[in-house]
Amino acid sequence: LGAPTSPMHRDHGDFVLAKTAADRINREAGREAIRFAPFDQNIIRWFDAADIVLSATLIAEPFGCSIVEAMSRGRLVIAPRAGGIVDIAAKSPALYLYETGSALGLAHALGKAMSLSEGERKRLGELNRRSAENFSVEKIVPQLEAFYDEVVRR
Repeated sequence: LGAPTSPMHRDHGDFVLAKTAADRINREAGREAIRFAPFDQNIIRWFDAADIVLSATLIAEPFGCSIVEAMSRGRLVIAPRAGGIVDIAAKSPALYLYETGSALGLAHALGKAMSLSEGERKRLGELNRRSAENFSVEKIVPQLEAFYDEVVRR
């Protein structure tokens, strides 16, 4: 499982919440089942190395770009139910959402995701990959152009 982080997140509650849950799961698993990805401009390589990607934030992200990026790599993704992530989830039945700031919710989502077979995780990851295509540049730019054309006509 990969959990992307950035230097500014390391002192915030979302990182502490996720790290606490990860430490507990790693202890119970008797191995490093969860690894935090360091801040890296090339986060895609970390997504590719993970079976499950976790986004633990207490702040509602306006879009959730890292969520869509992880989905586009065919990964099962766990994310808080807040901000733009809710709109993304409406187009992807394979996102595992939990209530923002809920340690119990995050632990439940992690447990559920980690109990899946490798085949089931891959199946859900493939659903995410296909859903992420709804947010591709090729799909969004023509929609924006059509919208702006309509605005100009009015």
